[in-house]
Amino acid sequence: MAEATSVRRYAHKIRKNKMQQSLLDRPIFDKTSGSLSVVIPTVGRDCILKTLSVIETWNEIPAEILIIIPYEAPFSLVTFATGLNIIEIRAPRGQVAQRLVGFNTVSSEFVLQMDDDIIIDSESISALLEAIKNSSSCVVAPTLYQYPSGLPWEFMRQDVAARVTRWIIGKLLGVTSTSPHIGKITRAGVPFGVDPRFMQNNTLEVDWAPGGILLHRRKNLILDQYFPYEGRASHEDLFHSLLLRRKGLKIFTVRSAKAYHPTPEANVEPWGLLIHGLRINLEFVKQFGFSKSRFFIWASIKIFFYLVKKIFM
Repeated sequence: MAEATSVRRYAHKIRKNKMQQSLLDRPIFDKTSGSLSVVIPTVGRDCILKTLSVIETWNEIPAEILIIIPYEAPFSLVTFATGLNIIEIRAPRGQVAQRLVGFNTVSSEFVLQMDDDIIIDSESISALLEAIKNSSSCVVAPTLYQYPSGLPWEFMRQDVAARVTRWIIGKLLGVTSTSPHIGKITRAGVPFGVDPRFMQNNTLEVDWAPGGILLHRRKNLILDQYFPYEGRASHEDLFHSLLLRRKGLKIFTVRSAKAYHPTPEANVEPWGLLIHGLRINLEFVKQFGFSKSRFFIWASIKIFFYLVKKIFM
């Protein structure tokens, strides 16, 4: 509670002085609708420059783009020449904590949370805005693709071996829907992503949405700290999604909206990151009442395949 109060107090101070913090003393483009704020937490990676360059091509320029940077990061956008209304804010380090400072600072009706390496074009933003305007109690997400391969981020193979494997894993984890299990969270607290090739309609209600990009109404934002864990923000999107649903909000994936994320490296992740992710996933299972026994089955399977890859790669 003290940490949540601190985040709000800090955001209030930022909001009060926001106009003085704009890096560019120029008006927003005349074509802006003034209805959209963008919140991007970053540690200062170069990829954010490409993300901002793409945003500059949108048909409707956001009223404000809040770039939330850790205090200690030796990074600034002060030299980035653009017509965007960029507001640089310094905040305590941590993806979720930085994003929450942005949420507590925005002034537009609609708020787009983005990671600093997400690419999304103007047509897809329009599709998200059109979808969210259909309901006052929903959040919407685009379908995710890999860049530059163009493959769906959640690519579900359809050969016999892959189908049998998914069926077995689905039974072990307690999948409550028929295959394919897109957008679902199993009884083990393990999520299935969305492969857009299996969406029957343009919108699909899902149990969760990746935190890389999500569009909210400002009145529906979660403003208090919900991820008090140190280190990499593994599975924070699961916590966020379940809390949004507890507020009575529905989460939809929109097929006509496409966002792109760099293709993950094929290298085996470090052992420490694997264990960290499993620990956070277990905390999610405990907090939201999923099956610990099914989760431990999943964790055992994941560790087994990790060790196999480590040995033979």
